[in-house]
Amino acid sequence: MKKIYFLILLAIVIDNNLSAQKNTIIQGKIWATQNDTITITHYPYKIGITSIGGITNKLITSTGKFSIQLPNYNHSYYLSIVSKKFGNLRLNDLFIEPGDSLMIENLFDDPANRKNPYLHITGRNADKNELQHIWDHANSYQKIKLPHILISGMDSNEVEAKEKRLQNYLTYKQYWDSLKEKKSYTLSPSFVKIFEKDLEVNYTGTLLGITTGSFDKIMKNTNYKDDLQKLNDKYKKMIEPAFINLFNGFNNQILSPQFLHLAVKKTMLDARLSTGREGTIPASEYLKSLEQWPTFCKQEITTALVAYVYSQGVNIDGENDFAESASKLIDKPQLRSIVKEFAENYKPGYTILPFTMTNANGGETSIRDLQDKVIVIDFWFTGCTACVMMSKVLREVKKSIGENKELVFMSISVDEEKEQWLKSVAMDIYTENDNINLYTNGEGIEHRLIKAYNIMGYPHLIIVGKNNKLISGKPPIPRNRSELINLENFIRKAIDN
Repeated sequence: MKKIYFLILLAIVIDNNLSAQKNTIIQGKIWATQNDTITITHYPYKIGITSIGGITNKLITSTGKFSIQLPNYNHSYYLSIVSKKFGNLRLNDLFIEPGDSLMIENLFDDPANRKNPYLHITGRNADKNELQHIWDHANSYQKIKLPHILISGMDSNEVEAKEKRLQNYLTYKQYWDSLKEKKSYTLSPSFVKIFEKDLEVNYTGTLLGITTGSFDKIMKNTNYKDDLQKLNDKYKKMIEPAFINLFNGFNNQILSPQFLHLAVKKTMLDARLSTGREGTIPASEYLKSLEQWPTFCKQEITTALVAYVYSQGVNIDGENDFAESASKLIDKPQLRSIVKEFAENYKPGYTILPFTMTNANGGETSIRDLQDKVIVIDFWFTGCTACVMMSKVLREVKKSIGENKELVFMSISVDEEKEQWLKSVAMDIYTENDNINLYTNGEGIEHRLIKAYNIMGYPHLIIVGKNNKLISGKPPIPRNRSELINLENFIRKAIDN
């Protein structure tokens, strides 16, 4: 009998090992169209809801068919797929385990389904991804009937706001339970635990949003200190228990993008609450705020915080040394390399990545031709209202500094369509006609300059000194008059040096 048990156990172990050794194959058959580009990005370590650390493959197809073999990792990871021609055809953060293989097909070829694509996902261990897609589709197209529509800043009181969010969470949970019961899905315990934890994460995130909204309101008042203390007390009573519940039974094998996003937002809010400041926060406060996290997730949260600060334009005092200081808290090689890359790319004195782009006059501009200039570069895209505001700020800066042969303003658009870019330049609201207006030659956010500096939040500024030496990869984005003057002084100092 012992021999039989041993053979059964051995068979299970062998089967699991063989499954883990199988490479992940991603195949698809969607609508045929001329020269579509299918972008498949997998993340060995997903850094929150950023694209940092992603490994991208682009597949050109005119038949709608595509296939790719991904590396065989010994841990779970996340995968995203998007079609360039059918922008709505997008699968975000598919949960992939070792040995998985997916076949992705569109079931209906009609205008309605092309507008709101509903796909069928089959393959080895693919039930979880089919379920993920059903959930995302229902959530994206309002098929989950929530009892409350939440609008930031519109809650009458915090007790009522918390109750509304709890009711919405319970509705999401009920919908998830009904999906699992409809079909006999085979789901791994790891996936189920992570997905259900993410429901709690999203609920906890809505609670965090209540405090963030209250903080923003309080900071607009002249006498805010008493109100700030009261908010701190309420925050501890509401948020701290929610995070204790969140960590109860937490799966520390893989941290979801949603969890890391929430952890970064809490870290930032804690730093704001502890300083009682709005706008630029000292780097030391962010580092201090990181101390709250358990050992099993502190390195991942630290990496995500660094990524958010640099890629999304978070104003921070001491940004030149922040990444270097944060890297000392990390010993996992993959995470440390991400943080080190930020430290190196954003370090003042480094030569900026050389680039040549198409300008609005039809010619080409190389940054190497401007080595005797200080260059203020702003990045924008059509439809970005904050970019319009940044353009107004830079106009004021230019007017205040006046004509200076050593200073040029360069505007780089990440629009992919050239005609749209030229039309937006002509509108004179995103940039000025006398700026050096450049186009990323259709590459958009995939251009190597954008990728090198991991720019994800727009507008984004970079200031380059003479000899193309970086002065600042993320100077503070002005949010008030005093910060505008700070930016102006920063530029004047760069010219004088």
